[in-house]
Amino acid sequence: MSDKLTDYELERYSRQTALAHFSVESQEILKAAKVAIVGIGGLGANSSMLLAAMGVGNFRLIDRDVVEISNLHRTPLYYPDDYEKSKAEAASYRLMQLNPTIETEIHATELDGSNVKALLKGVDVVVDGLDRFAPRMLINRACKELGIPFVFAGVVGMAANLSTFTYGEGPCLSCIFGGVDDAELPTCETIGVHTSAVAITAAIQANEVTRLLTGLPPVLENSLLYIDLETLAFDRISILQREDCEVCGAASRPPPAEQQRVVELCGRDSYIIPSPGNVQINIEEAKKTLEQKFTISTAGDFALTFQWEDIKISLMAGGNALIKGTKEPEEAKNLYDEIIKLISPHIMKQG
Repeated sequence: MSDKLTDYELERYSRQTALAHFSVESQEILKAAKVAIVGIGGLGANSSMLLAAMGVGNFRLIDRDVVEISNLHRTPLYYPDDYEKSKAEAASYRLMQLNPTIETEIHATELDGSNVKALLKGVDVVVDGLDRFAPRMLINRACKELGIPFVFAGVVGMAANLSTFTYGEGPCLSCIFGGVDDAELPTCETIGVHTSAVAITAAIQANEVTRLLTGLPPVLENSLLYIDLETLAFDRISILQREDCEVCGAASRPPPAEQQRVVELCGRDSYIIPSPGNVQINIEEAKKTLEQKFTISTAGDFALTFQWEDIKISLMAGGNALIKGTKEPEEAKNLYDEIIKLISPHIMKQG
């Protein structure tokens, strides 16, 4: 794909290139850029939609989950008929409907310590659409080592936090949130999330990303923005690099041990089972095997959702699974292991 703008693109972005700090050359830079969106729920879907509309030309879409009905209230990217499809796959389709000139890569997989660098290598900016700090910390460390800017954001309830890390002399995510335990934090499931908080946060993220790509200094470098929509407060505080930061300080040390085997999703009787390794599942062939024992409800190229009694399983092409309806993590793990054993001929090791 040529980085020069076509006549269609010149017209499409004409109101953008008229901006004082923008130009046709800036637009061509966006067209050539590649952005990774990690987590494509409410926040990641909104951010990716804005960036695609603005003309970022290449997206790497990374998500371990499927579209749920509860996602629809806070993003116009997904439609009801995207239900149970891989978020990465559904987002790719919808983004290319929004802007047919873009290109996407789909990674329907869990991001973990074994694949984080491979998933992020080669992109110009990483955008945070996650709802947990454990994978954010993996991204933070990988981005520092790879020299890739990371636009962090988190939204819950009516509040949000944002910052941008470029890994020069300034701080990293671990300088601010090192030691945070996801189990002790409120979640969207427990206290909800307001659509407007997601939309405002995504808009600020998109602005930071386009500034980074076009050579303008990010507004939120070396600072943390806290937004409270209850009072319409926007508080920005300066942050400094910590000498004792385990990622970027003088006391930097190796990453922690690998993630736990089963991750519980708060309030849903649901568990995420990480992939058994760096694998790729042939979903089409796996479907043929699994439909002999389970009831298939949705099948795409990157995810397969099926039922066993009252338990629903969404299996992603990257090997991880979302299992709903089990009461104990061991039950979810055993069911997952049984499924992996059944489809083992259709699993390919990567790398």
